[in-house]
Amino acid sequence: MHRHKCSLCGTTWEHGAEWDNDMHAHECAACGSHQFRTLIERPRVAGQARSAGPALGDALNSTESFKRSIAVFALDMQSEEARAAMPRLLEMVSGDPEPMVRLAVVEALRRFGADASGAVPALAAALRDGYSEVRRAAALTLGGLGPPAGVAQAALTQSLRDVNPRVREAAAKALQTIQSSDGARDGTIRFAANE
Repeated sequence: MHRHKCSLCGTTWEHGAEWDNDMHAHECAACGSHQFRTLIERPRVAGQARSAGPALGDALNSTESFKRSIAVFALDMQSEEARAAMPRLLEMVSGDPEPMVRLAVVEALRRFGADASGAVPALAAALRDGYSEVRRAAALTLGGLGPPAGVAQAALTQSLRDVNPRVREAAAKALQTIQSSDGARDGTIRFAANE
């Protein structure tokens, strides 16, 4: 059995062996965050010293989706390096051709916490992504931002009609969180209608 700890909420869970070529994603049952894990280490050429890897900018712009994913997974969201990478991450939310990379970026933005409030327009656009898990993660991330995500309420309301029930549920929770936070500030509470 393998034990994993959620990088967002700290919940620990166990699971059996995994069979995947490069990486695997798990969803935390407690907070819904996707947890990514590299399952293999790329072999080194004999005699070659271990390097720190490519520079972050090179890795985020790599033609290999695996390298882009690993660069996003490895970001320390509290570091200056991560903050400097924010413009590229925002481009990748909707511009990366690989769904797992887009999902990794949305999850990375979620780990930014309140510092990701500048990402609200990109996250609102991600609610229309072709991959349902990206849409769901975008809704969860927006909900986690609270009032700063208020400008995304129209997009979240449209997501209440998403074909995927998990996206609809995440959008409803996000709207409730955003509206409850707004209500707490002005003394009123409004709830999104479930459809």
